[in-house]
Amino acid sequence: MYRTRFLPRRPIAPFRGRLGLFLVLFAAALAWKAWPVLRPFVVPADRHVGRLRVADGDSLELDGIRVRLVGIDAPELDQTCTLTGAPHPCGREAREHLLHLIGGRPVTCFSTDVDRYGRHLGRCAAGDTKLNAEMVRSGWAVAYGGYEHEEADARAHGRGLWSGDFVWPQDFRREKRERRDTGWFERWFGGGS
Repeated sequence: MYRTRFLPRRPIAPFRGRLGLFLVLFAAALAWKAWPVLRPFVVPADRHVGRLRVADGDSLELDGIRVRLVGIDAPELDQTCTLTGAPHPCGREAREHLLHLIGGRPVTCFSTDVDRYGRHLGRCAAGDTKLNAEMVRSGWAVAYGGYEHEEADARAHGRGLWSGDFVWPQDFRREKRERRDTGWFERWFGGGS
């Protein structure tokens, strides 16, 4: 009778050597880049429902929890624009438009992250109306990391802010901050020559 001798086999180590190190580093870099896209599917979203207070065109509060509509940027409350040839308080109009979209219905927001100001970054809806997308589609907010298709549609049809001239909300905030920061010297030392 023929007998074979079975030798214990060494396990294959796929992550040995330079190729293995490269594969591990490549996988880590890929996961790092893909995390913002995959996070909403991996991290369970917090659900926010409650008594509503609208702060401005892209921020609201539900039972004391501040929510920033993610992917959009609306004019600041004190921001004015030139629409149809006349100055308009576009920040207040954006807030009013958000209230109009809500229409007294209950608002539900889902958030998976918090910004540096402690606001939950969420996608919100009032009934079947997706507030983030509708604010951009109606032209009362600009795309800010999402909703580029809705912005292109609003721009093409001259809706809201796109019916005139406006300063982008992020530029308005930066200019306001710069004016505030450069004015400290004059406030402290009386300015002038």
